[in-house]
Amino acid sequence: MAALSVLLIVLALSGGDDDPPAPTAAEGGNGEPRAAAREPGVPRAISELVDEMPTDRKVAQLMLVGLEGTDTGDPVLATLEETDYAGIVIGARNFLSEDQVTALADEAASVAREADHTEPWIMAPQEGGEFNAFEGVPPEDAPAQVGSPREAAQLAEEAGEA
Repeated sequence: MAALSVLLIVLALSGGDDDPPAPTAAEGGNGEPRAAAREPGVPRAISELVDEMPTDRKVAQLMLVGLEGTDTGDPVLATLEETDYAGIVIGARNFLSEDQVTALADEAASVAREADHTEPWIMAPQEGGEFNAFEGVPPEDAPAQVGSPREAAQLAEEAGEA
């Protein structure tokens, strides 16, 4: 299922051809590529960065990847030299101490910077119950264990304040 999703994203973004279409008279016809229209509220620097990115980097910016191991030599971190992932997920199986989480996050940022890529977001699952990366941080219960919408709202508020 994940492979199908990635394939659909690649097909949607690629448009079938890596070469941009030739400019038309309606586009000015001067042979210079026209910059993509900027969405309201999107800073110019972001628009320009995205305009310059090749399709493979744009697709990678939609992906989150999880680590396999517990140290800064993790193969996923090494892939950041070539692939500009949106984020790295650090789960409970990837660390034994707070210092280890910091080292993994620092290594991901360092590798991305050295490759002139956007630094990935560092994330941890904190869904409740057995899906928590950090013990003692809300929510303590898994979503299926919550008794009512009111209790779910209260737990969400507590998690947001933690």
